[in-house]
Amino acid sequence: ILPHVKLLPYENKWIEYIAAPCIVVIRNVFHELKIDDASKLIHEICMFLPKDSVVLLQDMTTLPSAEKMRAGWLGIHLANIFEKGGIRVNHTPDTSKRGVDVFLIEGQRQNICELKEKDIRKLLISARKEQLNILSEKYSEIEEKPNNELPLSRLTHDIAAISLALKNSGETDFGGET
Repeated sequence: ILPHVKLLPYENKWIEYIAAPCIVVIRNVFHELKIDDASKLIHEICMFLPKDSVVLLQDMTTLPSAEKMRAGWLGIHLANIFEKGGIRVNHTPDTSKRGVDVFLIEGQRQNICELKEKDIRKLLISARKEQLNILSEKYSEIEEKPNNELPLSRLTHDIAAISLALKNSGETDFGGET
């Protein structure tokens, strides 16, 4: 199988290398993409992958340790975006052996993508805003309990990272700041 595997870097025109149904694997890197880069990647997958191609996206909902300006995604949000882009998906949340919340999105290209890149960007921003609200509510709940410094610091980091990502995307109205 190895002679048939091509590892393609994420850069412009990578999609030109793909001509037949294929498998695209995105593993433990999606949380590192800026919103604009994520919308471009999802748009290219939804628009240009040959019919019946498979997408496997595995990442973390909560990062095991803080990464500068990074926060995990809620997998269900990404699954919904891929679905709207013509990829039939199966979303599986899980917990790793190390206790990290992870998810797997298994998708297969079925329909023509009707979404433009700007539409996907709006959906990603909306997903981040919803996640920010969820994290802010969790923060408020945990803040009231004594001896919760670690969960509070993780939530504070994720809230700050998501808020910064939204701000860097030009969003000014997103609340959730602690």
